[in-house]
Amino acid sequence: MSFRIFRFLRITQLLKTTKAIRATVFLNNIAKKIHDVLKTNYFYYVILVTAILIFSCAGFVSIFENIGFKDALWWSFVTATSTGYGDIAPKTDLGRTVAVILMIIGLAFMGIL
Repeated sequence: MSFRIFRFLRITQLLKTTKAIRATVFLNNIAKKIHDVLKTNYFYYVILVTAILIFSCAGFVSIFENIGFKDALWWSFVTATSTGYGDIAPKTDLGRTVAVILMIIGLAFMGIL
């Protein structure tokens, strides 16, 4: 009679293991589908070019505007997604030129997406 608790614990552990395996398979299927979409549409290249653009524009704005790289990276992401909070804005001509380029490329990226 006292060993029945051990049977119950084994069944409970088996159910937890089964749920974990099902969740892993589900996530793996989602990852495969995302990979197929990215590979089919050459979206990897778009993501790579956009990431390079965002980080390089952040570097340029950091230098041109004399602000920290973290703030420049924040500004770059906000500008590329056309959110534009306005908490950081370029004041120099070079900074504004970088902003225009980033806005155009950011809008193109969202259009491709």
